[in-house]
Formats: sequence, structure tokens, C-alpha cells
Amino acid sequence: MEDKKHGLSNGVAHIVKRLFTDETFKEEALANPELAFANYSLDDEERQALKSLMGHRGLFSASISESTWF
Repeated sequence: MEDKKHGLSNGVAHIVKRLFTDETFKEEALANPELAFANYSLDDEERQALKSLMGHRGLFSASISESTWF
């Protein structure tokens, strides 16, 4: 049986952090995720998950407060 690693890879964790802290990167990623993530070592599953996440544009809205997360 194949042992699957759980948790975020370093690349995914770094991208998610940048999406919330780097406005320019966020705009680039929303406009063209493949290009924004090109310099990261991601597997197909990670790329698909990030593209899916990017589809939730409201998640990255500046108007969302931390209290909305819970």
C-alpha cells in the first residue's frame, strides 16, 4: 500500500503565505496561477489544489476579517 504524505509541502505553504501577505503576488496568482506558481516545485495534485483555491477569489478579499474564518 502506498504511504501518502499528509500536510502541506514547503512550496504550497510558501505560496499560501504569500497569497495573504504579498498583494502583487496575489494579483498575479489570481490573473495567471500557472505563471505565478511556475518557480515552485509542486506535484499535479498540489497545483490542482492551488488552482481550486484561487477559484475562491472572495477568500483573498481585503474586506474579510479573521473572525470570518471561524
